[in-house]
Amino acid sequence: MYVIDELCAWQYPPYDTEVGTILVGEMLKRDLNRPSIIFWANGNEGGFNFDLDPLFPQYDPQKRAVLHPWALSGNINTVHYIKYNSGIGNMFHGRDIFMPTEILHGLYDGGHGAGLDDYWNLMLSNPLSAGMFLWDFTDQAVVREDKNGFYDTDKDHGADGIVGPYREKEGSFFTIKEIWSPIHLPKRYLTPGWDGRFEIENRYAFTNANACNYTYRLSKINSLAQKAIQSVSGKITSPDIRPGERGYLQLELPSGWQEYDFLYVTVKDRYNQELFTWSYEIGTPDRLANRLLPQEGSVPTVKESIDNWYFSAAGTEVTFDKQNGLLRSVTSGGKAIPLNNGPVLISNQDIICKSVEYKQVEGNPQLIATYTSRNGKNTVYTFTWTMLPSGIVELDYNYRPQDMVKMAGITFDFPEKEIAGATLLANGPYRVYNNRMKGGSLDIWDKKYNNTITGESWDYPEFKGYYSLFYGMKLDCPTPFEVYSGKEDITLHLFTPAVQEQYDPKRNHTIADYPEGNISFMNAIPAVGTKFGKAEDFGPQSQPHRTRGNGPENNVSGKLYFRF
Repeated sequence: MYVIDELCAWQYPPYDTEVGTILVGEMLKRDLNRPSIIFWANGNEGGFNFDLDPLFPQYDPQKRAVLHPWALSGNINTVHYIKYNSGIGNMFHGRDIFMPTEILHGLYDGGHGAGLDDYWNLMLSNPLSAGMFLWDFTDQAVVREDKNGFYDTDKDHGADGIVGPYREKEGSFFTIKEIWSPIHLPKRYLTPGWDGRFEIENRYAFTNANACNYTYRLSKINSLAQKAIQSVSGKITSPDIRPGERGYLQLELPSGWQEYDFLYVTVKDRYNQELFTWSYEIGTPDRLANRLLPQEGSVPTVKESIDNWYFSAAGTEVTFDKQNGLLRSVTSGGKAIPLNNGPVLISNQDIICKSVEYKQVEGNPQLIATYTSRNGKNTVYTFTWTMLPSGIVELDYNYRPQDMVKMAGITFDFPEKEIAGATLLANGPYRVYNNRMKGGSLDIWDKKYNNTITGESWDYPEFKGYYSLFYGMKLDCPTPFEVYSGKEDITLHLFTPAVQEQYDPKRNHTIADYPEGNISFMNAIPAVGTKFGKAEDFGPQSQPHRTRGNGPENNVSGKLYFRF
C-alpha cells in the first residue's frame, strides 16, 4: 500500500505558520520511518501554507516530494476531478507527472467504478501517470435521534463512499476490485476449440505471480427455479510472471468441459485473500434455455375475436391485440399474470404498426407485427409471437436502432406491487451501467426485493436496475413467471430505482435513464455520471451508443422464452 501523509488543512484559510510549523514537525517525527509513505501533502484543495514547504525536507532525510493536492507542486500535478483525456500541455497531454488525488467522485451510485475502466486504461498507457485516488472510501452519516434514527448524510456532502456507514459494499466496490486487481485477466470469449490458456498480466509492484493461488470451477445450470447447479473444480499451476510483465495461465480442463455453461477462475494472494473471481461464458443463452424449458405438451389452439387473438397450450392462454400485436393479458393455471403492453420498442422514432399477420408454422400459431416509419417507407421494427406445445411463448424481435442513443431494446409493463424478489441468472448480484460493467459474476442470484436508494439507505445489493449478460429470471410474486433469453449480451431492466429524496434531481448526474416500462430487455443501456459531471464527460464507455447500417442484416435481433 502506498500512502500520502497529509497535513490536514482543507481549503481556506490554511494553518498559520506558527501552528503549522509545530504540526509539520510532530507529523514527520511520528511518521518518518513508515515504509508505505511515499509523499507528504501540505494541506488539501487550497489549504496550503507555502512557508511550510521547506520544513518537510529538513525533517525528512529521504527528501520525499511534497504535494499540494489539486495543484501542481514541483513536477507532480495532482489536479482534481478532471474529465476523461483532459489536458492542454498538462495532465494526459503534458510533461509533468500527474496523479489526481481526487477523481470520479462517488456520490450515491455514480462515479467510483463508473468510468474507472476507461480512466485506468488511459492512465496505464501513459508513462507519466502515477495513479489516482477515488473520493472516497465510506459514506458518512449522523444518526439523528430527533428524526427517529434517520441516517443524515447532509444531502450530497457525506454519501460519497464505496461502502456505507457500517461498511455495506456498493456495486462500485467490486468494480474497483476487478479493475485494480494486481493479477489481471482479460475479457475472453471461449470457443469449443479453446486450448485452456489465458494471457494474464502481473500488475504487482514487487510480487511474482507464482506467489498467488489459482483455481477454476466449471458450472452447469440444471434448474433456475430450484437453483440446481452441477459443478467441477480444480487447481491451476501458478505461473512464473515477474512484476509488470505478461505471461500465460494454463488450465487443464476435463474432457467435455464444453458442455458446461460457465467457467470461473479465482485468484487468491499469498495471504489466501481473494483478489477476484472472473466468470466466462462457455455455451449460449439459447442452449441453456432449451435445456431447462419443457419441450412436450398439447397441440396449441387459436381463437379470434373482433379485437384480439387468443393462443392456448398446456394450460396457458395469451391474448394479443389485433391492432398492434402487443401482449394484452396472460392466464396460466386459471390465474391472471399481469405482464402486458409489450414488446414496446424503446425508441424516440415515430413509428406506426403497418400490419399484424396470423399464420401457422409447423403446427404452431404465430402472430407477426410489422412497424414502419410514419411515412411507411422504412420497416423499423418487427416481432413474432409463437405459442409452443409446451405452453412456452416464444418472442422473436428485430429492429433498426437509432444512432446516438442512450438506450435500445424492448419493454413490458408489470406491476411492482407485492414483488418479493427474483431468482436471476445474469451478471450480478449488483446492477450495472454502461460505464460500470465490471465487478460482477455470472451465476444464479437470489435477489430480495428492496427499494434501496444508494447513499440514503444501505440494503445492498439493490434490487432494481440493469443486469447484464441476462440468461433467465423467475420473478417471485403472487403471479410468478419465468423468462429466458435466446440471444447473447441482453441486459435486463428489472424495475426502475427510486431517486434520491435528499438531493435536487436536476443537479444530480448520478441518476441514470430508464425505459418507461417495468421489465425490459436491452441491447444498449445508459452510463451514469458523478456529482461534478454528466456521464458523457467520463470516457468512451460513457458516451451515447453509435450505430450504422445499410441494410436489415445490420439490425438488432432478440429472442425470449416466457414460461407462465
